[in-house]
Amino acid sequence: MVQNQMLRLIYLSRVWGNMTNTQLDQILAESRANNAKNKITGLLCYGGTSFIQILEGPEAEVINLYASIVNDERHHGCQLLDIHITNKRIFDNWAMAYVHSSKADFDELSDVIEGAKKKHEQSVNEITLILRRYLGQKIHLSSASV
Repeated sequence: MVQNQMLRLIYLSRVWGNMTNTQLDQILAESRANNAKNKITGLLCYGGTSFIQILEGPEAEVINLYASIVNDERHHGCQLLDIHITNKRIFDNWAMAYVHSSKADFDELSDVIEGAKKKHEQSVNEITLILRRYLGQKIHLSSASV
């Protein structure tokens, strides 16, 4: 991989049972600490029953992290939405930004992403821009900075 290039990975998964605020706080604290050490940035969006996560950083670290995410027993059905090489971070100031959406908003976002993926009408960068537009001011910046 050429210097300054990194991997961006986007996935969707379903939560087993009910996720408590304490469990979410624990996931975020662990993610932020580990991601900062491994130069990974990204976003976690939770919609009551599902996660959408964007990870970006050094190729090996992102792949290793995704492998551990796939094996995490707190969720199931990891579906890789996109993976590609990029030269620029989108979430460069966030070890792990977080958005908690209503189930309806999350389902709408999931439908947009799935529709775009199935139709192949939008590039991954456009999907990421949709996510950024959707998130707007919802990103909680406190303690999310690297």
